[in-house]
Amino acid sequence: MGFKSGFAIWTSLLSLASAQFKCSLPAGDICAYENATTYQAVNAPNCTTRGLQAFVNRVPGLNGTALTVPYAFYIDSNATLDEFTDYVGASVFTTDIPPVCAFRVNGTNAEGASWGLGALLPTHFNGSIMMAAPDAGLSWGVASAGLKYAFATFASNSGHDEPDHVSGWETPEGLVDWSHRALHLSTLTAKSIVKAWYNVEPKYSYITGCSGGGRQVMKSIQTYPDDYDGAMAGAPTWWMTHQAFYSVKQQTIGGAARSNSSIPASLYSIIGEEVLRQCDPQDGLVDSIVSRPQGCFFNAEALACNSTQTSNCLTAPQLETLQKIYSDWATFDQDLIYPRTWYGSEATWNTTFGNPSGSWYIENVLGIKNFTAQDLTYELIAEADARDPAHANADDFDLSPFFEKGGRFFHWHGMSDSVVSPGASVYYHNQATYAALEKGIDIDQHYQLYLIPGLEHCSGTPECMAALWYLAGPYQAGNFFNFTPANVVDNYVHDSFLTLISWVEGGHAPSYMVTTDFDDNSDPMTLLDNRKICPYPKQANWTQTGVSTHEDYWDCIYV
Repeated sequence: MGFKSGFAIWTSLLSLASAQFKCSLPAGDICAYENATTYQAVNAPNCTTRGLQAFVNRVPGLNGTALTVPYAFYIDSNATLDEFTDYVGASVFTTDIPPVCAFRVNGTNAEGASWGLGALLPTHFNGSIMMAAPDAGLSWGVASAGLKYAFATFASNSGHDEPDHVSGWETPEGLVDWSHRALHLSTLTAKSIVKAWYNVEPKYSYITGCSGGGRQVMKSIQTYPDDYDGAMAGAPTWWMTHQAFYSVKQQTIGGAARSNSSIPASLYSIIGEEVLRQCDPQDGLVDSIVSRPQGCFFNAEALACNSTQTSNCLTAPQLETLQKIYSDWATFDQDLIYPRTWYGSEATWNTTFGNPSGSWYIENVLGIKNFTAQDLTYELIAEADARDPAHANADDFDLSPFFEKGGRFFHWHGMSDSVVSPGASVYYHNQATYAALEKGIDIDQHYQLYLIPGLEHCSGTPECMAALWYLAGPYQAGNFFNFTPANVVDNYVHDSFLTLISWVEGGHAPSYMVTTDFDDNSDPMTLLDNRKICPYPKQANWTQTGVSTHEDYWDCIYV
């Protein structure tokens, strides 16, 4: 079902070229995708449920697969776009897009797999596709933002549309779908649809996601290295067994609520302001940003209560709790269980400390019922690692199969993220580097990690900071904007996804990228300042030769 008026003109629209994305680059540089050949939808059916069902029934290369099309919409105006977004419940969807056929495909196969795939197919595309990784159903907003790059875009679910914490999907087959299989089968389905629709094999395939979607991206390139050429993962929950227990650990730090060691949420902002006061100058520039939290020497005693300061301060037991928060969680033998919370993340502690966000995974996936914080032991975590149902941990550090077929991995994480510690991304990158060195691989040519000062979990920045957190690309744009913010610069350093595209298609291994902030972060409409972000382990350093709000006056150094 779906809106049907205008569907009959689909064929007549095939002769009209959709808006071709053009990038701007510094003199002497090129865009590998600039002026690229565009391909016409030569075999597209009528964009109706009936027409598309007949089409997918004939798609070759999907033997043993049953595909159904529950709805279809042809989007060529604000009215048809509104009807589509209302129908699918997409609160964010890019409005500045070419005409597209938007539809969903549900798939099953004889092995018991189940997956859902959303498609946005323009009349013309540049030969490449982009997948929005699963994130509580289909990420239509991210897929819509990908149309900017002249791609045919898709969004996969993880075998179910409900948020993961809503139980009922955790059957043996459902767990495998959620772990990795649904996304893989959606990818194969998407590529087959493109081949049948445009009569060309996809030239390049890209995938992007953050948080749980970032885990899906990493699991994809580890398990199915041929599926994608370019992968972008932000703040990934790749270490699911440890991530879930750390979420519980965050509830127990400081003891029970209102105990003498518990830190009330009303003090989080006080702690954050003191962290900013001390740590901001230590990075060489006072700019209301904690740029080097991992190197900050923080004196927590500045927050201590005394005879003249009895409010908005911490008692001795609370200071001990604060020290635990800023410390790695490790065994008695100092084996890492989960990295610490970083300085500068205090503004989001109210969403992590005291919030039982990991219990759904422990009870519904691991099958450890009636779990309480008192059950949290090292032995239990080891048992969870041994169970790891459906191998959901994206913990294969050897990415050489993905690298050897030309794959490129762009990994990003906010330094002010308290939901998923940026230390977890650093740990993964370090382990992947060791694995690459053993095989003589220069990992920087294939995989880079970018740590972004002041960025919280996937988006945003603390109110006390003025961080340049926006890295553009389909994920941030597609999750938070129905429009393109003013002053956007489309080139391979200011748009992180163009950074990835240039890396994959043009052989440009990035030496840095640029993030921006907004003139009003509470109402992000217009981009303002720029800053260079360097691939880990390098860090951006202000040269003190010009304004700190422009990337030209920053360089990348080892600290």
